[in-house]
Amino acid sequence: MKIEDQLLREAHHAAPREACGLLIGRQSGHLLDVQEAWTMINEEDGLGAFAIDGLALLEAEDRAAASGREVLGLYHSHASGPLWPSPQDRRVARNWPGTLWLIIGATHNQGVAWSAWWSEGGRLDPVFPGGPVVSSAVP
Repeated sequence: MKIEDQLLREAHHAAPREACGLLIGRQSGHLLDVQEAWTMINEEDGLGAFAIDGLALLEAEDRAAASGREVLGLYHSHASGPLWPSPQDRRVARNWPGTLWLIIGATHNQGVAWSAWWSEGGRLDPVFPGGPVVSSAVP
């Protein structure tokens, strides 16, 4: 199964809560080779937010390192919201510098609807400045 299909399926199954997980692979300079997406349990009780358990994150980092890979970033869904980062996403991203963030839209039915963001310097910058991929939900 393609990673994009996996993420969209997870987003649909988790709705109305947010799905979340880690992007695993290798980095060479500015090139990211995302090889797998590892599903993580959303520890957040409410809707419209996600949290990954710290111990589970450390275990995932160790597992990735044991296979010669690393955590390149994370993904989560916005079950009914826009495909751009929420204020909470932006706050959390400050703790994840140098990582890729994917936001998956669970309500779109025209293929995989997602946006990609790069966390650096306390902000999330769009990877594709034109906006989300396969989505017309850009403000």
